[in-house]
Amino acid sequence: MFENSKRFQFFAQGYILLLTVLLGFVVFAQASDPPICVAQGSCPEPAAYGYQPWPDELVHVFDRAGTNRLADEGPDLPQIWKGYPSSEAQLIAPYAPCVLLKGIGDTESYGWKQFEADYGEWGYTVINEVSCDYGVMGINKIHFPDPAIDQYRVAAEPAYNIGTGARILIEKWNLRDVYIGNRDPHMVEDWYYAVWAYNSWGWKNNPNNNCLPTWFPGCGGWKADRPPFDGTQLRLWYPYQELVWGYASVNYTGSWLELPPRESITDPPPEHIEWQPDYYHRSCSVVGVPDVKANYNGWNSIITIRYNDYLSPNAVVRVTFYDTNGIELVTITNTVGAYGIWILDASTVVGSNFSGSAMVAANRDVSVVVQNRHSYMITAYDGISAVIGLTPDPGFACAANTLRLPMIMREYDLYDHEWNTTIHIQNAGTATANVYVKFYSENGGDVDRDPEWGTFSIPPGASLELTQLDNTHLGSDFRGTAEVISENEPVAVIVNEVNTDSDRAMAYNAFSSGARDVYLPLSFRDYWMLYSEIPVQNIDSSGRNVTVTYYEQGTEWECEHSHWIGSDALHVFDPPDEMNGKLAAAVARNSSPNLIALLDERRDEQPRRSQYMTYNGVAKTDSMETSYVSHVPILYREEYGASGWQSSIQVQNIYTDTIFVTVDFFDQDGDEILFLGDTANRSTTFYLPVVSDLADEQGDYVGSAVVEGHHQVDYPGGTVDRELIAIANVQNFSWEWQGDKDWGGGYNGFNR
Repeated sequence: MFENSKRFQFFAQGYILLLTVLLGFVVFAQASDPPICVAQGSCPEPAAYGYQPWPDELVHVFDRAGTNRLADEGPDLPQIWKGYPSSEAQLIAPYAPCVLLKGIGDTESYGWKQFEADYGEWGYTVINEVSCDYGVMGINKIHFPDPAIDQYRVAAEPAYNIGTGARILIEKWNLRDVYIGNRDPHMVEDWYYAVWAYNSWGWKNNPNNNCLPTWFPGCGGWKADRPPFDGTQLRLWYPYQELVWGYASVNYTGSWLELPPRESITDPPPEHIEWQPDYYHRSCSVVGVPDVKANYNGWNSIITIRYNDYLSPNAVVRVTFYDTNGIELVTITNTVGAYGIWILDASTVVGSNFSGSAMVAANRDVSVVVQNRHSYMITAYDGISAVIGLTPDPGFACAANTLRLPMIMREYDLYDHEWNTTIHIQNAGTATANVYVKFYSENGGDVDRDPEWGTFSIPPGASLELTQLDNTHLGSDFRGTAEVISENEPVAVIVNEVNTDSDRAMAYNAFSSGARDVYLPLSFRDYWMLYSEIPVQNIDSSGRNVTVTYYEQGTEWECEHSHWIGSDALHVFDPPDEMNGKLAAAVARNSSPNLIALLDERRDEQPRRSQYMTYNGVAKTDSMETSYVSHVPILYREEYGASGWQSSIQVQNIYTDTIFVTVDFFDQDGDEILFLGDTANRSTTFYLPVVSDLADEQGDYVGSAVVEGHHQVDYPGGTVDRELIAIANVQNFSWEWQGDKDWGGGYNGFNR
């Protein structure tokens, strides 16, 4: 593997350097090249005897430590502050970039050594007898008084040692009153000060400290023109954080982590450096997939995983499938190239008659789309980040302890057919989740809870399926909303809306938050026999007047429709008569930050073409303020016939001025094959069936895309500075295969 081969090369070079350094030994606290001993000496915890894992055995441990998924294998991690200035910062779920944890491991211990033994052999704990640093992460004895840290396990267990390193790094982030960039813990470069403090805060590691101790033979100091550390230079010429940056860059990110301008770092450092790198690096991700089927009652899941980076090497992706009892059935691993996709058919992994869930874990930033396909139906939904706050969150991208479901039905007459919903609740945490569900009528009133629908216990990774048809307390012809509440662990939730007697189905993600403005890129009324409705829920404690404004695509025409919506109530906006024959984008607005919305698309008045799909309305939250890029993980352009899958991308401009939108298309391997550009006053459509240049020799295309917003005509990767929102659909017109049916599902693009 690239990571490991590079690491071993640098470790061998490091041993040679160590012999040189020992001529004039300098104690470098946790970063030192230490004398190794197995005796306790003056250190408070004696060396333990244990098995030394191979580096490949520890890679996933670092990933789980950074995403707070070690559970009982590691110490508890504290919540972490996100946001600048401090007055606007919020505590979010624990997180530390796994690439930096690995880089710290490289800096502290050659080869990620917990024990003085060859890989696969047994030995005693690696301890720096002078400074009392322990194991892989060089955990110093000064941390042992912390009651949250078990010093014996620090010495005895590699996973616990790595988890303790993650805890210390987060504490350094939280305790610093100086900040880099936007103080976003999910951006690797913003951790510069925290990594500095992990070793020693102060002048010692200041990058402008250009003189090592004068007694060091041949001292060259930290020269202003020193090259980035890549493992081949003398380590003592670099401050600690630059060592970590170097190891992380060369071994794990595949491209250089940028350093803040050296001239901006004074002594003491300034409170805030308003600096952003040319390219921000993201790190590990964990994505929940609450509803997976494998040839189950006619349903089968197609899971698409996309690696959302182009500078870094392959992403290593692990997919674990769980049954409803939380038992891990199988884990498969694959590498996905930059901007590449991995299309996984669940039936090829878990066989037939499977209904359960999956968790996707990767050492890079990935996005996931799930298509659940039936003989004549398809639903699609976005995978849900189990790391809360990891991505720009439009209200439905992350797991949470409380989630809102704005459309719930039981035997409800909709479009002249009876509809029912099913809620899928996945435990995205690491301990058993205690979960209950509250239902609300359309006017916001509580519905009595069925005694049999009390508190449910859901094991980690598992998913609970709640079918509203079984909940007789809701009565017949019920349309309302629901609230899923977990008493401890975060959960990921999706809702299926199904009418089985006429082969119609839709799905959407539950909402963890709302906004004052909710954006809906696609709406119409009798546009090529397509219709849409916008279910809007007010989750505020007070009633609000809500206005939906429609903006016709390609013109200046607009109209609005207002309605008073009570607390927890639902109102479904039908496009007004003036929308007849029009394609438009829409925005739902109110005066509180607690509005959520869906958009249901349907075509049911044309023989052979009954098409249904649902999109989540995109909440304009603070984390979406700079979302100029949207990733679209799966697209099709296939010839009509045996397959016949097609796609389109709908892009909404949230500005009042016209913007320029580019779409860069990639094949399954991540190779760029085409880009398109178009102006958008309020919205624009990229309809793939008419893009003949996408097709291969067989006339087919399967791949992904990156959508970017520009203030002027530009190329992909140019000046990307305009916020936008994208949705995509996958549909099939292959009437021969489907018995004269047209079916489709829609999903939201992933903003970054």
